[in-house]
Amino acid sequence: PARSLLGEGVGRAEAGLFAEAAHLLLFRSIEDIETRRPNLVRPALTSRDIAGAPSIPDQARRAFGVIVRQVEKSLFGGLRSAVGNCC
Repeated sequence: PARSLLGEGVGRAEAGLFAEAAHLLLFRSIEDIETRRPNLVRPALTSRDIAGAPSIPDQARRAFGVIVRQVEKSLFGGLRSAVGNCC
């Protein structure tokens, strides 16, 4: 499963779709967490909430946190500057 996941992400990145690749990696990682920690992921949780969950092993939590930060930058990074420039 991990190789399949990475293959999909690499395909998008090779096409220059870096934000989509990171977003896909985030969603697939959440699916993996749901499989390994079935009672952890709930609809009201954000990716940051999941990244801070103490029931996830430290190394996995740190890796997931990196993915979360990259997706946040790709989705919301330009928003702040656009808002700042408009007013």
